[in-house]
Amino acid sequence: MKICLLLPLYSIISILSLVYAEVDVYLHPWLNVVESLAVGSFFLLLLEYISESRAERDVFFAALVIVDKKAQRKGQSSQKGGLPWYRVCSRSIA
Repeated sequence: MKICLLLPLYSIISILSLVYAEVDVYLHPWLNVVESLAVGSFFLLLLEYISESRAERDVFFAALVIVDKKAQRKGQSSQKGGLPWYRVCSRSIA
């Protein structure tokens, strides 16, 4: 539901920035805020589709292996666990 409410908000801000071109400099950062809220809400929705229980999500992401491509170029360890990644992403959004 939160994602559906962000779409009209984005549209209103876009129309205001077109109508009042001189204040577009002040309105454009708000478009970025609305976009980030939509992406974050979508990520949380996908987490709910994976599992409704937080413990089951921890098990799912614990088995996930993330390959760090930047570390491969530097010759460092290139595999990381998915659980720390999930915890950082979910805390930064929620």
